[in-house]
Amino acid sequence: MCGIAGIYGACEDTEIRLSRMAAAMARRGPDGHGIWQDADAGIGLAHTRLSIIDLSCAGYQPMTYGDKRFWITFNGEIYNYQELRRELEGGGAIFATHTDTEVILAGWARWGHGVLDRLRGMFAFAIWDVLNRSLALCRDRMGIKPLLWAEAKAGFVFGSTLKAIKESGFVEPIIEPNGIFDLLATGSVCQPGTMIRSVHSLDPGTCLLVGPGSLRESIRYWDLTGAVTALQPTLARYSYTDAVRLIRDLLDEACRYNLIADVPVGSFLSGGVDSTAITALMSRHMHSPVKSFSIGFEETGGMRHELDDARLAASYIGCDHTEIVVTGRDIEAAFDDLVSTIDQPSFDGTNTFLVSRAAGATVKVALSGLGGDELFAGYGHFALLRNAASPTAGLRERLSTMLHSIRPNRFTMPSVRVSAMRRLALTERYARLRRGLTDDDIVYALREELIKSFTPGFLEVYIGSVLGQIEDSVAQTSLVECRHYLLNTLLRDADAMSMGHGIEVRPMMLDHRLVEHSLALPSHFKLQGSRQKAILKDSVADMLPPSLLTRPKTGFTLPLGWWLRHELRPRLQTALDGKTARSIFTEAFLRNCQGGIDEPSNHRTLWTMLVLISWIDSNGIVVGG
Repeated sequence: MCGIAGIYGACEDTEIRLSRMAAAMARRGPDGHGIWQDADAGIGLAHTRLSIIDLSCAGYQPMTYGDKRFWITFNGEIYNYQELRRELEGGGAIFATHTDTEVILAGWARWGHGVLDRLRGMFAFAIWDVLNRSLALCRDRMGIKPLLWAEAKAGFVFGSTLKAIKESGFVEPIIEPNGIFDLLATGSVCQPGTMIRSVHSLDPGTCLLVGPGSLRESIRYWDLTGAVTALQPTLARYSYTDAVRLIRDLLDEACRYNLIADVPVGSFLSGGVDSTAITALMSRHMHSPVKSFSIGFEETGGMRHELDDARLAASYIGCDHTEIVVTGRDIEAAFDDLVSTIDQPSFDGTNTFLVSRAAGATVKVALSGLGGDELFAGYGHFALLRNAASPTAGLRERLSTMLHSIRPNRFTMPSVRVSAMRRLALTERYARLRRGLTDDDIVYALREELIKSFTPGFLEVYIGSVLGQIEDSVAQTSLVECRHYLLNTLLRDADAMSMGHGIEVRPMMLDHRLVEHSLALPSHFKLQGSRQKAILKDSVADMLPPSLLTRPKTGFTLPLGWWLRHELRPRLQTALDGKTARSIFTEAFLRNCQGGIDEPSNHRTLWTMLVLISWIDSNGIVVGG
């Protein structure tokens, strides 16, 4: 796990620019850095290293292989590299290291970009072909690892972080208005966009070939919708018992792969089904107790944390467990570092920042339960969207809706929500999930200079682009979640916040074979009435505390509103009064925000604004340039 960067094009001071880019990613790779350059070809690659596999100096990058035709800078882990190595050695390949990096190079030399179909893991890398003078940028199937790029007059530039791209000097640090629209509406920037104008994120499952001049070719080597559609006919014939056994086998296989490392591997344990199942699986493949880490907070404002559940799970499994309890004073002291680490503004990521900061002192790798809810229908809106997909209302829904019109109450509200959702177009249904500010809110909030490029319905257009041709409503919801919330928020923030503390987070459940099979299963295997994640729970039931299988999903919520009203209040008020805020938001909106700090319902918008304003100020970003 590392930071990667590169420049392709005739420009002055390439090595100096690469050094600045590497320095900007130093926290992603605290174990070393390297630069390789071919001035005649106009190419330079940079790398910062977090040593996970083959800790010797043989693992330094940028790396070449064999006849030195290919050079690579690589971020990530290839879990099946040992199997690929044996296959390549059978064909005559000779290796000088024990790294997965060299296996990618040898595979590229043998199969070209066809090696991507064989890789199992999380990765972002760039390979330079000396003979053809071409550059290939490649990103893993689910978008676990980031890869950003930009094109300017001076040439082509890429990197793991927006900060690295900015340090190249190839792009001006001008805010992208669409990024602000995305952030206010969804809590994060929708890929392939970023928060800086002209900088893009490479799509997951994609290889971008960059040749001399304007030669560009994008190759989609994996498509989630296609993979799911191809598997559905086969899995439709599975009995529930056979499907449970299949998921258990896939989970076990993914766990064994994710444990491959030459450094200690720990677990982020929240106490929920996903993280507990992963930790329990780990314990069956490790010779020593799993080092698990959980985060909680002081019980303020009536909110509770999950430390009790995590403690129970850790005891049941037999973990070497560490608890981190966060206070408002802690978050105030860490806020500037949080903003620096996040790389791009986001509503999310604070919990990962805090737990990674603590775990990074003990382990270099931690497995995470990210993706479980998206794959196995763990959110309440899966049932809502499934019921809304029915063209007509059932008797119970009609009666509940009628009763609600007479006497509204919490028992009839679910049916009313389903009826309201059914009247919306499909893209509108998904656009309303986790929605922050509405289109009208955004128009009211932002200054005319920014809002002139605003297009109403922009989020619905984005949702339409990620919807696949899958008829099953539950699988369709999973697909949207994987290509929207999971990609744009959870994975991006988890990578930035963990790598900022020199720790590699591995979302085990996003092993692509597990993803393909779980999404292709019949929906009633995952969502049985009101029972969420049924097949996942049944596949791991023998390893979990019995009480966990019946406990309602509680979710993990930090007391952001409390902190904003107390320890962070002076910081928030200063930000809302500042020049940057006035360059983005209207005076009327800012007055409402100042007056609404004590309203709990405003905490999402206020936290997002505080992070955005602080990020702009600390990074020297220009608004309205």
